[in-house]
Amino acid sequence: MSIKILVNPPDKLRLKDTIRADIAWQLFLPGAIGDVPPGWSKEAEFFKRWLWNELSKRAGFLRFKDTPSITIVTPRLTAAAREFIHPDMLVLV
Repeated sequence: MSIKILVNPPDKLRLKDTIRADIAWQLFLPGAIGDVPPGWSKEAEFFKRWLWNELSKRAGFLRFKDTPSITIVTPRLTAAAREFIHPDMLVLV
């Protein structure tokens, strides 16, 4: 399975069944779109839990072989935000 991150793609590239972290960022971290605030905030913890919950829904232990790839749509990310999501994921700009 592969996980792809689409950073700020055009609307026509927002595929069905993508994880929309760009919208979640607006809900959980509205003051830091595409970034993670310094220190650890309660909002960042909620965002992290939401993201892991979405990943587990699509590719949890029982569904791992059924899901060839997962796509996450994000706003433009700072280095701290890329590290927060996962440093080894493929980032497509």
